[in-house]
Amino acid sequence: MIDRYFREHPRCVGETYLQHLQSASSFAGAMLIAGLACFIHGIVPRLFENTGSRAIERLYDRMIATALIHPQTSPSPRSNVSDRPLAPPDREHRDFPKSVAAIARRSRPGQGH
Repeated sequence: MIDRYFREHPRCVGETYLQHLQSASSFAGAMLIAGLACFIHGIVPRLFENTGSRAIERLYDRMIATALIHPQTSPSPRSNVSDRPLAPPDREHRDFPKSVAAIARRSRPGQGH
């Protein structure tokens, strides 16, 4: 049971428990800071206009780099992730936030299509 809860996933991503704790804590810290910036942006829209999306891009790049170095060979039993490693970031992925914003603008009620 201890192996399943504390070692199985870190092993799948090529890390020890402590390495995984450090990596996950680093992601959590970055997400907390970006989340705070997004909250402040909601109150004062002129502040932190790109902070959240830049943080997501950086974290995504880190996650992909790790996946390319240590492809997950056996997904977690409760995971819907396939056996193939994640694709490296490319131009299509970089434009994703912009395309989502464009779709959101088009779908707002009261605006022309």
